[in-house]
Amino acid sequence: MRWRTLSITVILVLIISSALVVIISDDSDSRSKSITLNPDQYKCRDNSGYRPSNYESMDFLKDYSYVTISSSGNRIERTSSERHTAITTDGNINININYRVNNIKEGIMLKDGWFLSDDTANSIDGVSTGKIGIGGLLVQKSSSPDYWPSNDYIVYNTGCKETQPLTLTTGDIGEGTYIRVLVAYELYQKSWFFKIATNHCNILEEYIFYVNICNPGAIVLKNLSNGDDIEEIDSFRTMEDGSLTTTGFSIGNLTSSGAKCAVYHNDDPIEASLNRSYTDPGRYDIKLFSPIDTTFEYHWTLYVASVDNVLQELFGDEFLREDYCVYNPNYNVPSYKLGVSTEFKQSDMVPIFRLTVFNITENYKEEYNNQFTRTIKYSPGLYNVSLSNSMSNNTGDIITITYSFNIEEGDYVWNPQTNHDLIMKSSYPIDFCPYYYGYVSDTQGIGNIIWMFKDYESAWEFGMSFEYSMTAKDGTNYIWKNKSYDNTWELTEAIGNYVEQKTNMKFIDPNDPNTYRAVALPDSELSVEYLSNLNLPMDVHLFGSELEKQLLKRDIPLISQKEFSILTEGREYRYKDQSMLVTDIHKLESNTATVHVIDSDDYFTVEYNVGLVDQLVKMNVNPGYLEIIETSSAGTTSYQALYLPPNYCSIEGIIDIIDSNGTSSTDHFDKTSVSNHYICSKFKISEVNEVYGDSIVKLNYGGFTQYYTITEIENMVFETQGSYQVQFINCLGNTIELNVVVIG
Repeated sequence: MRWRTLSITVILVLIISSALVVIISDDSDSRSKSITLNPDQYKCRDNSGYRPSNYESMDFLKDYSYVTISSSGNRIERTSSERHTAITTDGNINININYRVNNIKEGIMLKDGWFLSDDTANSIDGVSTGKIGIGGLLVQKSSSPDYWPSNDYIVYNTGCKETQPLTLTTGDIGEGTYIRVLVAYELYQKSWFFKIATNHCNILEEYIFYVNICNPGAIVLKNLSNGDDIEEIDSFRTMEDGSLTTTGFSIGNLTSSGAKCAVYHNDDPIEASLNRSYTDPGRYDIKLFSPIDTTFEYHWTLYVASVDNVLQELFGDEFLREDYCVYNPNYNVPSYKLGVSTEFKQSDMVPIFRLTVFNITENYKEEYNNQFTRTIKYSPGLYNVSLSNSMSNNTGDIITITYSFNIEEGDYVWNPQTNHDLIMKSSYPIDFCPYYYGYVSDTQGIGNIIWMFKDYESAWEFGMSFEYSMTAKDGTNYIWKNKSYDNTWELTEAIGNYVEQKTNMKFIDPNDPNTYRAVALPDSELSVEYLSNLNLPMDVHLFGSELEKQLLKRDIPLISQKEFSILTEGREYRYKDQSMLVTDIHKLESNTATVHVIDSDDYFTVEYNVGLVDQLVKMNVNPGYLEIIETSSAGTTSYQALYLPPNYCSIEGIIDIIDSNGTSSTDHFDKTSVSNHYICSKFKISEVNEVYGDSIVKLNYGGFTQYYTITEIENMVFETQGSYQVQFINCLGNTIELNVVVIG
């Protein structure tokens, strides 16, 4: 909502009255209540200028006027002191001076032989008003009821005329102000015999009251979760009573007001400061009250609590007892033995939270709140439990916590198996043999689909089947790739030649995502027609079948840093990851994990849910085969893996150099070689060795790139003139590079 400038409307109508009467009644025209006052009435010395310092009290004129003070807000209350009335409201103030008689005019008898005079005086208490006539009116404001500056008045009127509405802004009222209303008129008595005016009397009616505004909009309660800077306070929505904030709140003022603020933290009073941040967890009671009427109060309760604070307050140290946990791999949620329960506690340190318990198995739901402490017992079944304060619909932060679990009638404990399955099923590019046979199928875009197979025959047969499925029959002819064939022999020959060109050995280069990029596809859309109609912006790779995927897997899994690239909805995403061991939250499935370096006496204890490569590097574990040993209360599981640290490279070899004179020389190269640059008439790689893994060779020559296996490159003679770049790349992407210039 938008805050509006608070204003006070003053409407004054001349009346004549006497004794003080207070009436509180409902205002039929608005939501506000009203307070009715009669003035103090004084007899001033004639021709004294209606100065209150020259008067004597009188009360013989009665029942002619009253002042009605009403509010356009929801509340207005009156507090009386020994001297003056104080009025506190939360909205606009309307002041009306009301007639009790009609047709007031000069010469009318008001009471007991007293008549209204047409007075020639032209001031009221030192303020020039012009001729008083049959009545004058003056409204003033002051910071003190004992001093009314003659130049600080709100309005005056003469001739007993009704005033126009007068608006006082919040700036006029400030932190509270005194209002004085003076009504001046002259009375006289008539000689009974001569019927002429005698015994003139100046009457002054005085109303003095204090105006104080205590409006809930006088302060703003700012949720720090929305940021610290409010450039436009008018557009900010203050926190409502009962709101929760996870970060804290601050108190800022929107208007100048006489209202006072008090803050209590967990029932203890603390400093109430504007723009201070309140961030300590707990319940805060903020009270806004009038300094002249402490019962005129607005009260907000706010809560500062994190998720951990909420859980601690409502459930103590645990939602479900950990000693009831069991491990059941048939569920992907925690399991507990029958008999476990939840203690849902009453707490006034957090707002009202609703706990919804849904038994999915039995399809029934129960709801609780933290207004009462209760024990929630569970029957066997699968549960989804949610905790939320969203039902309060307030302006604070909403916390929603969902917990799914299973209640079992029996105990379930299994040997560790999760990490074994994760490591064995790892499907990053380096988890596969770096060379394979691929069949390349076209798409509607510039990118192709490369189908991966263990051997050439499988790739070729897949290509034939794939292309045959793309043919159509047109009468007795066959249509394939927009060309017509008279018979199956011609069609088969054309497809065979095409597939042969599209089937060849491919390589996975860890440094080039174009050689291993995957693609995200819906499982239900793997038809040949669907795949052929894809508009791919770059090449992607798919296994020919689940069997081919298993055939291409390495014999032993790798523990190393791994990179991955996938095309999703036309965009490429790249990831880096590393192996880690995981367990359930209570370590029931696996409670200890140890790494044993095979063929040694070295054992290392590793942590769960932390990168395994980082841990092994930190412990200076050498590259090689490891045995991973996991234990649980049910037993022990062990399995093997090959560990290669990030910078590992064991490639070494020999290059034979032949100069123009036919003289031959050899040079050894490995990762420690300082310079691998050669000039010769021809060369060959006579030997390449590697301790672990199966590296590939990338040859750049004449602007073209060609990949080879180590076996293919060995003893291959290169004698064509030009510059050769020979890269030996291991499965991690670490490279040894040779640069050779053949000059003939």
